[in-house]
Amino acid sequence: MSVSEVALRTNVSVSLRYIASWLGGRGAVALGGLMEDAATAEICRAQLWQWISSGTPTDYGVPVTAAMVTRMLREELDVLSETGALDEEAARLFGQARTLLTVLLTERTCPEFLTLPAYLRHLSAGSAPVTAQATVAA
Repeated sequence: MSVSEVALRTNVSVSLRYIASWLGGRGAVALGGLMEDAATAEICRAQLWQWISSGTPTDYGVPVTAAMVTRMLREELDVLSETGALDEEAARLFGQARTLLTVLLTERTCPEFLTLPAYLRHLSAGSAPVTAQATVAA
């Protein structure tokens, strides 16, 4: 089994954009002409985690790594920034979403839900460090 770069980038984009929207108080968001919600973001995020943790090869033979996905997250933000889609508030939310997603994707075990650490981050206004383990105790 291999994964295409299109699938990787789609999962990165949907995860990042949904989490940023969720942190901004929206439970559903239109992405690519479709209404997406936490379930779609969870599938994308869990799939990314699985590909990273198992080193699933891309369709060009390179294993998926956390560094590769982190680069794609940065590229996604660069595109949004270059197109003028990020005002100051959106840049803040997308920055938080990128941090949260990076933490979730690099955990040793797959966090059950992205919303648990997201609630912790959102309710604490980003002041507490977020880890999947921190949400178990909360």
